[in-house]
Amino acid sequence: MASSSEIRVGLLSCLLAVGFDMTAWVFGRRPRAVGPENPKARRYGLQLSILSAALNLGLAAAILFRAPHFTGPSALLSLIAAGWYLVLLPLQIAASYWVGRGTLIERRRAAATAT
Repeated sequence: MASSSEIRVGLLSCLLAVGFDMTAWVFGRRPRAVGPENPKARRYGLQLSILSAALNLGLAAAILFRAPHFTGPSALLSLIAAGWYLVLLPLQIAASYWVGRGTLIERRRAAATAT
């Protein structure tokens, strides 16, 4: 069973991820004066979200299946935490950014066709 400090770290990590994701989505929605638009931005964001969800489920499964064998500090737990912070969090931030870009591009496209 996880200690209260481990639960707090897990919850704070989730809140940190939500904050980063929301910030990335907002920055994605900001119009850029220069640079080509990517009409596939929403699709890229969705694909990255699905990939990060699958990896997150894999890490959760690794923790659950190995949980009975955790008797102390484990290298697997450290590896999972590092993988979450170094791979999954940036992947989800990129997904949020691309979804934000896609919604901005679609809004511009809808405004152009309406006039």
